[in-house]
Amino acid sequence: MFMKKENHTPSKREIRTWQIWEHLTIALSVILVVALGVFVVRTAEAGSSYLGEDLIEKVNPAELAALEAESIAAEEAALLEEAAMQEETAEEEIVEEPDTTVDNFTIFIGDSRTVQMEKAVEYDDEKAAFVAEARMGYDWFVQYGIWQAESLIKNGATNIVINMGVNDVSNIDRYVTAVSQRVDDWTAKGCKVFYESVNPVNENPSSPTNAQIEEFNEIMQENLPEEVYWIDSYHYLTENGYTAADGVHYSESTYQRLYDFLLSEIAPID
Repeated sequence: MFMKKENHTPSKREIRTWQIWEHLTIALSVILVVALGVFVVRTAEAGSSYLGEDLIEKVNPAELAALEAESIAAEEAALLEEAAMQEETAEEEIVEEPDTTVDNFTIFIGDSRTVQMEKAVEYDDEKAAFVAEARMGYDWFVQYGIWQAESLIKNGATNIVINMGVNDVSNIDRYVTAVSQRVDDWTAKGCKVFYESVNPVNENPSSPTNAQIEEFNEIMQENLPEEVYWIDSYHYLTENGYTAADGVHYSESTYQRLYDFLLSEIAPID
């Protein structure tokens, strides 16, 4: 697909850079003029024969002093501009840590990936619970997963985070129906419901392709009820990197980053 090329609008950093170069150019020009004037004066004082008397007589010491002062001022201005830009750049490069403080109890429902995330991360039993089984899909979700999660819902607000589908991406419609049938009851109990995208794989014969996963995510996001919050962890991982030794299950460090990302997505809504 071809995209229309848009005109480039210079950033504040680019404008600052151009301004600094402009000041430096002026300063260097003035320095060269001053240096030439000093050379002329010293040549005249030494009685050098390199320059004619007419040129020497035209050199005004007061003008040279003014030029030298202007040169110093231009250099100082350029240095101040550069320092300001460096300070601004440093401020822009400071990355704020996302807020991962989730006050309400959170239930994570999923398959083997959720099982392994539970093992990889540290969490407070009073703040989170995991309902997950390895190699499971839609049938387990509707027969066991939903009901186990509902037995854990606490009085007041509870977050429910669902991550199902990597083992049966063909069950898109059935997952949409199952969640849609339960979401009203969950929200009536004070729950907030999140569906976490199926996350990327290093493709192998036993896993779905990333194209299939992307299709699953797109259809799920478009068809889930508006009461369900979508968490796009798929693109978070593809953009920030992940490690999956067997192609499907992640390293502990990847699970920790993923867990923190999920909390950062839940926190503003919690």
